[in-house]
Amino acid sequence: MSFALTLMSITIIFLSPLAGSLLDRYGVRHILIPSILCFGLVFPSLSLMTDSLLHYYAMYMLIALAGVCTTPASYSRVIVAWFNHH
Repeated sequence: MSFALTLMSITIIFLSPLAGSLLDRYGVRHILIPSILCFGLVFPSLSLMTDSLLHYYAMYMLIALAGVCTTPASYSRVIVAWFNHH
């Protein structure tokens, strides 16, 4: 189980710079809302998992892929932009 969390963390580490550049290029609203919806669809799909270990690892990597843009950095950008606007 801990190797799946390790894979998820490594996936997030490698995809975070890409997520940051997407947030800078397209704006937080255009990236964060679809990412939340995608994460909301992927997470419940864990209930459909088979007993295959590779499927288990793949699902955790898919969760990381879907949720990389829902990290606290995205939300803090929203808060900072709101603070600067007001």
